[in-house]
Amino acid sequence: MIKSELIALLSETDKTVLIETLTKNGYDTVKNLTSVIRNNSCPDIDYTSIDADLIITFDLHTDDKVFITETEIFTRDDIINKFNLSAFGLEPESIFNKQKIGVIDSDYYIIDEEDNTKAEKVYDTKIYIGKEKWKDFMIAFRFTRSLRFISSVQTLTDEKPKMIDFIDKLLTKN
Repeated sequence: MIKSELIALLSETDKTVLIETLTKNGYDTVKNLTSVIRNNSCPDIDYTSIDADLIITFDLHTDDKVFITETEIFTRDDIINKFNLSAFGLEPESIFNKQKIGVIDSDYYIIDEEDNTKAEKVYDTKIYIGKEKWKDFMIAFRFTRSLRFISSVQTLTDEKPKMIDFIDKLLTKN
């Protein structure tokens, strides 16, 4: 039933409790897990700074891939739809960093997929954190949204939309 290899990190008692909970209630939703963070954190929390224990909890309690930005937590489908990633030709996995859990001297650490570490054991997760690539995408997303807004305002004023000329000038090398 539990697809996460992180179950190996739990004590036998915790494994039993988790299996009983999931058998009774099924996997939790990302929305419910987000509520847990909001209800147990300060209001200005940056979700991308969550600790290894929370990554483990998310991974064990949901069957979905989870994408975490500074202010929101999404399922894969939700982030694709909210930011229209298909229009950009992107998959969320390409602009988020997959998280892994490393064990060093019986302590758990978060490891980005790109990190080279000397961990004794490394476990994959279904958790992805938005870092530099995500921030770069958001700049492009906001820019595109601004262009749409400016173009719509120009259309309302009965002027010929100048946005196409503006984009051409922006993209043309001098």
